[in-house]
Amino acid sequence: MARFKIIAGVPDFSGTVGEAQPTRFEDGCAEIDVVDQMSANRLAYFLSAGYGVEPLDGKSAVYAIRKATSTPEAEAAYLEGEIKRLEKVDKLDDLRARHAELVRKAEESEADNDRDPQVTSTETGPEKRNPPQTSRVASEGGPEIVELPKGSTVGSTPNAPADTATVAEWRAYGVEHLGLSQEQADRLTKAQIQVRAKEAGR
Repeated sequence: MARFKIIAGVPDFSGTVGEAQPTRFEDGCAEIDVVDQMSANRLAYFLSAGYGVEPLDGKSAVYAIRKATSTPEAEAAYLEGEIKRLEKVDKLDDLRARHAELVRKAEESEADNDRDPQVTSTETGPEKRNPPQTSRVASEGGPEIVELPKGSTVGSTPNAPADTATVAEWRAYGVEHLGLSQEQADRLTKAQIQVRAKEAGR
């Protein structure tokens, strides 16, 4: 059995509603028990007619009508269907939580990959990357050891810098080996100094 309070649209209405099984209202309110098909029909009428319906024992109107009008077999089938539906909803909540966790981990991994790699060496410049190969020979003035570029001998002129050398390296080469003053070298481009080196047979 389920009990409900019915509230009429007119707050101070007092009287009866219905003929076969009339419902008595006092000051706009009435109470009914839903125990069978007829009382379930009365409750369904009040719902469809726009009356206020408040459960007095916590049971919903839909549940009370279904229970009063269904066989035990029909109710069992309905409850089984509801259980399956609720289990799917519960599983969906778990899947959503798992999905959110995986998305978070993927975003953290992408953020780590986007970070700059750590520098493992502080060496810079062509001299550091490609240290010149040298041979040690005795200088003409005594036992002092002088470092010369590999392939060079005492009294020889070093080869010109590589094409990939910087303009500063070429200008220094021009001053040291092509007879240019520093002012002249500063006014020349790398290509111009390279032309002079070729003309000098370097």
